[in-house]
Amino acid sequence: MIACPECGTGNLPNTLFCGRCSADLRERRLAWRGHEPQRTVRCHLLDSGQQLVLPPDPVLIFGRADHTVDLRPDVDLNPYGALSAGVSRRHAQLLQRDNTLYLEDLQSLNGTYVNGVRLHPHQPMRLQPDAIVRFGQFQLRFEPAEKPA
Repeated sequence: MIACPECGTGNLPNTLFCGRCSADLRERRLAWRGHEPQRTVRCHLLDSGQQLVLPPDPVLIFGRADHTVDLRPDVDLNPYGALSAGVSRRHAQLLQRDNTLYLEDLQSLNGTYVNGVRLHPHQPMRLQPDAIVRFGQFQLRFEPAEKPA
């Protein structure tokens, strides 16, 4: 899914214009997707101790899948207790450029926090090593892993 920079609506990956507000989605997608190959990223779920290895995509949307409206984020946190922790269906996106990670809140209801500081919607923040990220009450930490072959 691609988040519209104007209204935050999720749009399918090959969409040129937002289905809700008609904003141009091409520049935003190309700005991040033009820097491949990327590294895979490890996501440590702090409450459960589990670790997820994420695909080496330059843009990954985190949230909760909702099959009633056919909404599937790139990383579905439902199996890890996201609903009770206050994670939105389209909560935040992890952006990767030149082995640097950025996090952007997608106008989530319960907020996205980095080391206790709430992010402003649609303003990517660079993630420092060992930063603690919180989606609502769901805590995690990201770290770049190996470079793909």
